[in-house]
Amino acid sequence: LTALGFAAGSLLLFVGNVVVALLAFVSICGVVVCTLGLMVMQGWTLGLIEAVCATIVVGFSVDYVVHYALAYVCAPQMLRSERLTHALVEVGISVQAGGGTPK
Repeated sequence: LTALGFAAGSLLLFVGNVVVALLAFVSICGVVVCTLGLMVMQGWTLGLIEAVCATIVVGFSVDYVVHYALAYVCAPQMLRSERLTHALVEVGISVQAGGGTPK
C-alpha cells in the first residue's frame, strides 16, 4: 500500500493533470490487483519474496504508465485521439521494448 500511495503522489506531481493521473493510478491498481489475485489463486502465501515481487510489480507498472501519461499530457495536439496517437508513437516502441527485456 505504501508503494501505491507513493505512486499516486508521484503521478499527480509529475503528470500535472488530475484526470490523467487518476486514470494512470487506476491502471496501476489493476495490474497490482491482477498480479496479487493470481498469487492468491495459485495458493501462494505472502512471504518475503512475494512481498518484494509485489513491490517490483508496482514499480514496473508505474514505469510504463507514467511514460504513456507524460507523452499524452505533453502532446501538442488538442484532440484526445490525436494525443493518444502521439503518445503511442513517441514512447510506445520504447516502452514495449523495455517490457520485453530482462531486468
